[in-house]
Amino acid sequence: MIHKIKFIIAAFFITTQVIGQDINPAKQFWNALLSHCGNAYEGTLALPKENKDFGGKKLMMHVRSCNDSMIKIPFFVGEDKSRTWILTYKNDRISLQHDHRHKDGSEDKINFYGGTTTNVGKAVVQFFPADAHTQRMIPAAATNVWWITINDTTFTYNLRRLGTDRVFKVVMDLQKPIATPDAPWGWKEEVNTVLKKSMDTTNRLVNHLTAATSSIEARKDYQNIQFKDSTGETTLSALNVVAQLNELKQKALQSQASKLPVPKASLQQVLETLTMVIQSNTTMSTLGQLNTNRTIEPTVALAQNKVLKTVRDDIVDLLHTQNKEKN
Repeated sequence: MIHKIKFIIAAFFITTQVIGQDINPAKQFWNALLSHCGNAYEGTLALPKENKDFGGKKLMMHVRSCNDSMIKIPFFVGEDKSRTWILTYKNDRISLQHDHRHKDGSEDKINFYGGTTTNVGKAVVQFFPADAHTQRMIPAAATNVWWITINDTTFTYNLRRLGTDRVFKVVMDLQKPIATPDAPWGWKEEVNTVLKKSMDTTNRLVNHLTAATSSIEARKDYQNIQFKDSTGETTLSALNVVAQLNELKQKALQSQASKLPVPKASLQQVLETLTMVIQSNTTMSTLGQLNTNRTIEPTVALAQNKVLKTVRDDIVDLLHTQNKEKN
């Protein structure tokens, strides 16, 4: 019976991995952008080498608003907060639009130009040829092609006007998140809503982390408990898990005080840990044993999982709607 259960569990994880590998490049690109939601980055102008509008000014992007079908990325040029890149995902195609606002929040007369990908592209780059709306609004831009690249270290936004010398490229350093900037022009109400949601989630996270550490420490002889991953090769002690949860709680408390995001790396680390612990609890409760070969009541591990899943859900929420500074 035990061998049969192990086979079922192994088959589940193999199937999950195969499904993950089948995600098309457009969705992989989209997920890469979503992983930066809430973060802001600074960059440099790569092309043209000299430009009076962009050269010598502080360039920032802020992945400020995200969901499964739309991502909004304000692009700041010095004190100019008029620009937002809007990306939408539908039917394995991605569209890029440019939203330009005046200081009072009103739309610029040249607005929402851009294009849509013609295929699934690649996981690291998507191309957006100018659409009909762009051609009508800006006839000279009919041959525009925009493209965005993303990898582990950099994000680039690019433009080439075919048949001319016009070229533009900015490069953002994804390795060094910066403090989130104020809202772009015209965003005040929306950002305040996002801030409130994020802070509410952080408040819940603090309470749930307290309950989670208590649930682990309440287990008999918890200092000797070792959690194992699906392969059985990687182990993590309950003491280590408690230490990670307590560290994240301190960072969440700091976030409450500063109104700055909980560090993304800390959230991701604990999310990976919780995934492993929840999986280990589920497996061991099914088999009726701890990894230490001590007998365990299945209800104990499953009850603990219920508490740990509340923390996991809070973290997933925060990774999609990071804290925002008050305007």
